[in-house]
Amino acid sequence: MNFYKVKDSTNLKSVGTFPQVETGIYPIMDNNPNFIGNNFLKKIDFQAELSIPILSKKAKLTDLISCNIMGFSNSLLISTKLKFILEKYVRNSVQFFEAPIMYKESKVSGYWITHPYKYDYEAINYTKCIIRRQNLFDYTQKEAIQINSAEEFEGLISEKNKEIFWSYSFEKLVLQSNIPELIFLIGIQGLGYCVSEKVKQEIESAGCTGIEFEPVEQG
Repeated sequence: MNFYKVKDSTNLKSVGTFPQVETGIYPIMDNNPNFIGNNFLKKIDFQAELSIPILSKKAKLTDLISCNIMGFSNSLLISTKLKFILEKYVRNSVQFFEAPIMYKESKVSGYWITHPYKYDYEAINYTKCIIRRQNLFDYTQKEAIQINSAEEFEGLISEKNKEIFWSYSFEKLVLQSNIPELIFLIGIQGLGYCVSEKVKQEIESAGCTGIEFEPVEQG
């Protein structure tokens, strides 16, 4: 079964401009427990407060909108049509919150933000990946490292190890052979939302726009 990383389209004929979102209307973010950006990897059981994305006047409305404003950096901004497809394949790992956008000075509904609260790190075949780490205070300290399991990787990136000041990136991502149709691997450079060939074909058959697919190796 082939897998693909879901990526924002950079085709200007399709999206108008990249990124499509140029700024946002922001709620109070500092020390606000209800702001979605302050609930990384946490399941939300309250009314989440979201930023409102403001699209560039040159942008086109698509089913996946490129957006990296505060509160959206680890999420997808998607249409109801694309949400309908993805939610058929999610397990107990992601929530969807309605996220209206501003486009040409009008509020547009029918858009949603994905909020993963569990990442599928066990879907990675670590022994076949190329993984690097870099010291955040000395960029000359960059090295390839060997990781053998999801438990080992999650331990390295856990809160208790953040004081070590390393950032991690996947130069080569390889997935396991037997994994679910839709997996969430956001949060680390080189990872992303990955879908199976079946889900990719369903997205394409529905005519969803603003999306590109990058093949991911399995083994």
